[in-house]
Amino acid sequence: MLQFTRVLDIYEFGGEPEDEESAEPVDRGYWEKKAKPESLAVVESVKGLTPTTKGEPKITYNKHHIALGTSGYNFCWFHPRKAASYCHMHINVGAEKRPEIIKRLEDAGIEAGNHSRSSIRLHLNTKDIQEQRDLIANVIQGAEELSHR
Repeated sequence: MLQFTRVLDIYEFGGEPEDEESAEPVDRGYWEKKAKPESLAVVESVKGLTPTTKGEPKITYNKHHIALGTSGYNFCWFHPRKAASYCHMHINVGAEKRPEIIKRLEDAGIEAGNHSRSSIRLHLNTKDIQEQRDLIANVIQGAEELSHR
């Protein structure tokens, strides 16, 4: 008699799931009322680090997140905080490079970890961006390039 035991149950998905509720469009004013200005400043700073070779960075304000992309797919999602000066975010960096990128960020003092099969989560504040500008710009550049594949 055979008995089956589930050892590992992995659900993998491509891209960012967006149900109707999370994709409900809003404007910047909505987020200005909902989040601290310091947390929203992270969104603008990351947008400023985004390469423009394949299109201008575009920010999409939704009810439950803010998305960043260029001419490809969105590659970065922000969740600005009301009570904290940092911004929770996740970036699609690809499954192969994810461990290396997490290590580089953590070595630089930035809290980072796995989010999904191919993305990382991190908490950034404007001080992190000023002090680790080149590292963060490199991560954003790689994510932006990946969004066109």
